[in-house]
Amino acid sequence: MKAEMVPTDNQPLYLKPGLDYVYAFEDLELVFTKKQLNSIAVRWESGYDLPDIAERERRPEIEILLALIHLARTRVFKRPFALR
Repeated sequence: MKAEMVPTDNQPLYLKPGLDYVYAFEDLELVFTKKQLNSIAVRWESGYDLPDIAERERRPEIEILLALIHLARTRVFKRPFALR
């Protein structure tokens, strides 16, 4: 499998005609209400783990993981999200 990297430098990505693109996560629902994101954040900060949050939110674990990544990028968690 060969993929062409198109650097964006935080600019909008313009798809080149004729290339064979694959849309990642197209089978997932990546939209969350603000209330649901807040609930995920509160549960994470309270010590819940990924499977518990997914079960309580009735969403697949991968969607919760992506929500946590989004939250980690946009706010400061007191509980570590990932360690280097």
